Amino acid sequence: MPRPLRILGSAIELPARRVDNEELVRELAEHGLVAPPAAIAEKAGVRTRYRADVTAGETAVEMGARAARRALAEAAMDPAELDLILWASGSPHQAIPDGACLLQRELGLGASGIPCMAVGVTCMSFLAALDVASAMMPAGRKRVLVVSSDISSIAVDWAHFGTAALLGDGACAFVVGEHPESHIHPVQLRTYGEFADAAEIRSGGSARHPFADHTTREDQLFHMNGKQLLRCVLQHAPAFIESSLRGFGVDPASIDVVVSHQASRAGLQFIETQFERQGFTRARHVTTLDRYGNCVAASLPMTLHHALTEGGPSADGQPRPLPRGSNVLLLGAGAGVSLGVGLLRY
Repeated sequence: MPRPLRILGSAIELPARRVDNEELVRELAEHGLVAPPAAIAEKAGVRTRYRADVTAGETAVEMGARAARRALAEAAMDPAELDLILWASGSPHQAIPDGACLLQRELGLGASGIPCMAVGVTCMSFLAALDVASAMMPAGRKRVLVVSSDISSIAVDWAHFGTAALLGDGACAFVVGEHPESHIHPVQLRTYGEFADAAEIRSGGSARHPFADHTTREDQLFHMNGKQLLRCVLQHAPAFIESSLRGFGVDPASIDVVVSHQASRAGLQFIETQFERQGFTRARHVTTLDRYGNCVAASLPMTLHHALTEGGPSADGQPRPLPRGSNVLLLGAGAGVSLGVGLLRY
């Protein structure tokens, strides 16, 4: 059964530095890679991405807090009114403690006692956090802040064109609460650990501590096997999406907007193929890959924010806010490999 959940406010925050494909070409050349701007846009599907400067204070927590303050302002809510703070990121700010309590402190709530926790399913973290938020509302956690903030560029492996062109940094915050006219169905998640090494940073934990003799520089960089990831998605996602929709009891023709994790150009093309296969006759697929790249866990909420502010029906082609009551399908895949499908009645 669906659970009451209404989006009360949302906001995106980005690093100051915007990297277009012309600048990326110069960066790639410094590492011995040659790729014209047009080829980058064609192959990666990205025209611009943003890069944080952590030495200048652009940390994941700082960026997430900026997004949170704006989302709270849109919701007309004082931060002290929150009942729960969820940190839903795919790239940790630090090993211990998790980013939730650091975000609480950054928001000036360090002495508040407001419960905080991290929900980590890499790129599916935001979707899982919405599920956690809706499940905890009947227990009295009525006003919940969900923040996804990722700085993945610091772990880019410049020897691989694909990840260097694809990854970007960004943050997004959502304030959600209970409301009888808005709801979310319990999120469907499946994990296929046989593909766990398809996307990984091996260092950072006890297996390959940065100071360990057997840890290499490459262990501290992001590695992705795009073909292996796509094989997992092709193998499992079509039936999973279909069974999830049956479980939600919804006709695909009633979906107004589809919001997916911005994994890659190939991933977005796969989703659009599913539109035709499963009967999404009027759904609009909102994408942000071209302007932000893949921002890990922040990609899905950033794209959802754009869907809510620009995804409404428009006869003149101008962006319109999405009307209340619209059906929004949320889906994607993340390292693990974890697949997720959610249905939100906005």
